[in-house]
Amino acid sequence: MPNSKSRPVGFGYVDGSNVFVAGMQYAAARRGFAPSAHEAAVHRMADPSWRCNFRALHELMFPPTCAEGQAVIFGSYGEPGTAVWEHPAQYAGFTVDLLRRNAHNREKQVDSALTTMMLTDIRYMRPERGDIVTLVSGDSDLVRPVQALQKAGVKVRVRSWEHAASRELIATADEYIPLDPHFNELTYTA
Repeated sequence: MPNSKSRPVGFGYVDGSNVFVAGMQYAAARRGFAPSAHEAAVHRMADPSWRCNFRALHELMFPPTCAEGQAVIFGSYGEPGTAVWEHPAQYAGFTVDLLRRNAHNREKQVDSALTTMMLTDIRYMRPERGDIVTLVSGDSDLVRPVQALQKAGVKVRVRSWEHAASRELIATADEYIPLDPHFNELTYTA
């Protein structure tokens, strides 16, 4: 964990599904498959060829003025070996926490795992140093954990695709920065 005494330390937590699914919806709208990312989400349209540039995501989460304390991405998998993004995310500097999908192939426990780690890590966060949490998710289930961090004096920045961001989470965050303007840099190209 962090040993910085003067520089603020950044802690980053990513809901992988929120980033990937919403990113594919945004990509679908950009390619003209839907009139907007919101409409793509409503009609369950996505561009399955879109891939996340994890290095760019990592850089957006941690400004050069911060020391890095934690960078974790949470996701799920169906069959063993199906999380094709695991190694690229690790290579970009993320710790990857994968949870198995249930028998109906539905994601379970990702928000609770993210919340547990974020609130466990609070013991390393120092508000007086200016430490900040960057949460990459738009999920309204994370409002209460964000409020718990704020009650402890920690500032929370939320980043998400605009069409997938809960208005409640945006209103709760100390700062909200959409991912949409960074689509090109967040798009992995071989």
